[in-house]
Amino acid sequence: MRWRKLLKCLLFSFVAFFSTTVPAIAVSNITGTTEILNLQAANGKTMADRVLHAEKLLFENPDSAIVTLEPIILELKVLPNDSLSARALYVMGTAYFFKDYYNLAVENYEKALETSYSKSNDAFRSRVLNNIGVSHDLLRHHDEALLYYFESLELEKRKGDPTEIADVYNNISLVYYAIGNYDEALQVLDLAVELIRNEPVTPLNGLILQNRGMIYHAFGDYDASTRATEKAIHIFEEFGYHRNKLQSILNIAIDLIDRNENLDRAKTLIEGAIDEAVKHDIPFQRAMMNIQLARIALLENRPASALTYLESARSIFDSLDDPFASFPLNIFKLSVEAYAKLGNVGGVTRSMEEYISKAEERDLANRARAVNELKVQLSYNENVARIQEQTIQLERQRARVTLFLSLFVVIVLLLAGLIAGYVYREKKLRKLFYLNQQARKKVSFIGRFTYANIEHSQNRTVDSKFRIPDTVLAYSSADFEDESISSNDVPESAADSKNNDSENKDGSHSVIFNQLQDLLEQEKVFLEQGLTLTDLSARLGVSGRAISAAIKHFSGSSFNHHINEYRVRHAMDLLDDQKKKHLSLDAIFLECGFSSKTTFYTAFDRLTGMTPSQYRKMSQKEKLS
Repeated sequence: MRWRKLLKCLLFSFVAFFSTTVPAIAVSNITGTTEILNLQAANGKTMADRVLHAEKLLFENPDSAIVTLEPIILELKVLPNDSLSARALYVMGTAYFFKDYYNLAVENYEKALETSYSKSNDAFRSRVLNNIGVSHDLLRHHDEALLYYFESLELEKRKGDPTEIADVYNNISLVYYAIGNYDEALQVLDLAVELIRNEPVTPLNGLILQNRGMIYHAFGDYDASTRATEKAIHIFEEFGYHRNKLQSILNIAIDLIDRNENLDRAKTLIEGAIDEAVKHDIPFQRAMMNIQLARIALLENRPASALTYLESARSIFDSLDDPFASFPLNIFKLSVEAYAKLGNVGGVTRSMEEYISKAEERDLANRARAVNELKVQLSYNENVARIQEQTIQLERQRARVTLFLSLFVVIVLLLAGLIAGYVYREKKLRKLFYLNQQARKKVSFIGRFTYANIEHSQNRTVDSKFRIPDTVLAYSSADFEDESISSNDVPESAADSKNNDSENKDGSHSVIFNQLQDLLEQEKVFLEQGLTLTDLSARLGVSGRAISAAIKHFSGSSFNHHINEYRVRHAMDLLDDQKKKHLSLDAIFLECGFSSKTTFYTAFDRLTGMTPSQYRKMSQKEKLS
């Protein structure tokens, strides 16, 4: 009972501890991630939907796209989704690109490259590499731009799409043009043209022609430059690429004005381009066209008209989102020239001051952009650090939960093992108890029966096979032999005459054993501590050797073993007796004649297979049941 209560208490205590600890950790997990792991927006959109929404915001409002994407990217650091992460990082890089934060664009693009999705998807990887090249080109990191462009080129060659390969060649030519390597730029464009010669015409053909016109202009081949640019204009017009078309028209006009040739044509081109810019709401190109009209007016010695065109351009630039970055400083140079032709010294001075002021504003704006980009980067890094810290905490909490679960399983298994062992032990003890009870009854009957037969046939022949059991209890070393002695007179045969000496000896042993049993059964001399063979020899008046021989002959055991059997049987009687339950085991072993507790425990365990305390418990359980 005590073991069972102990096991129940242990199990209840652990379950109570675990039930209060694990839910607390689970709550901590939820609380720690609620701020970050908002897997759905307030309107119920999934992260994939929100990435798609951010992608649609790129051209209209890149800031909103960034605000939408930032928490998604942070969430994906904790709950990784590789393909979604790659897409979100790509869109984020593009949003920063549209804000002219080219360093941040490159950083996000490079993170997208690190995803396994990018490594397994050549089309996506090539697009990202190409965008990194463009960003480095705008940062004037020409070597890095070429490095990424050529890596993209290898991927496109592996894919085998001639249009995509030609597009990369076109970008490479722009880098060569920017660093003044016009021959290389033209050769690369020739490769691009050759690739798409038999392909359907696309806006890419117009871009290649536009770039070729710029290169021809750099070489001084103005006619070839104009022809290539005019072809590009027709292609852009066909596909509705109005911005590119206006830029090509502007390039032709600038070339004509720079060479002061055919100004009427230049003016006609510009005026038509301004109407188209107004129609398609392209204010930057409209402002640039007004500057070129001012240049034509100055060449035609119309400074007042030039100032009007310049003022119109300034008002347009001031209305743009980023006037400092887009404001061309040659407006002030042209204003100085116009005021100088008008003889307006104040105007010249004012234009010079505005030039200096605007240059400083542009410098400050560029610095502010760099600072803002750095702030955005720092804020992002702080968020990433916070997410990583929370991720580490979550992993630690998961590890603790796993540890608790492991401990719980181990303890449950241990408890189950203990309970199973306890149940098995209880069954075994119960079985031993029943066996010992049955053996006691059997031995009592056999002992009385055997004793009566010995008394009745003292002067008769005793079968030499008769034996008193080696042990009276369950753990005996020999089985009982319940063979009765024959009382019929059997004629002595020739064979039987040879055993006369043995039969006489059996008769002597039976007399001695009869007297010994009287002492043990009636006088209970075995209860005397320190009882020896010499003591019994003196009481029976026979030698100790004869007593030992008689015990050996009828029980098959030694004197000590035979005496301890009676003592153990008596101890079992005391342990079974409810009136004696107040007696301690020390008192019982002394009352049974044992001289030491060790001897008592050893004899009891050897003869019954149980300890005295185990026997008493089983006896008490039987009484209660």
